Amino acid sequence: MYDHFKLKKIKRGISLMETLIALSLVGLVAGSVTYSFMFIMRSTGSMGNYIDMNSQSRNGLEYFSRDMRMAVDVLEIKTSSIKINIVKGDGTLETIEYKYDSVKGQFQRITDAGVFAVLKDVEKLTITCYNILDTATVDILEAKNVQLDAEMVRSIFQISNTNNVVSARFMMRNRNVSS
Repeated sequence: MYDHFKLKKIKRGISLMETLIALSLVGLVAGSVTYSFMFIMRSTGSMGNYIDMNSQSRNGLEYFSRDMRMAVDVLEIKTSSIKINIVKGDGTLETIEYKYDSVKGQFQRITDAGVFAVLKDVEKLTITCYNILDTATVDILEAKNVQLDAEMVRSIFQISNTNNVVSARFMMRNRNVSS
């Protein structure tokens, strides 16, 4: 009779092995969900960075191109800056300097009115001038076209997003030069 009761004994609860397997499966699912969430967040942040950098570069190039096309004189050319004169609406000359500040990571437009950051988060920037024969020059008397090459970098979740801004060459329409 003793054996009879022993055989009919009902198992209650779950064993240690079943608990470990269940916890392992829950951990795998939770890890997968967390990884997917982080991937989506990182992708969304990266897309936001690209959109913002693209918009900023378009606006910055618009400022730069407008001033270059209106330039009547080049006062100084360097690989990271250019200083020009433009004629304002009232007929007076205004000096404008475009300068790359590598410490702040900004490409700045400097006038008597103040300093304006045209591009931010700039990693590298070069300004190249060309003469009317389409040859690179540093001679302020020959400069007729200007090209701006920049690389903007932003980081999100320790991943860098890069936007290369390669502008077209801007012709200084109001500037007279001779070959």
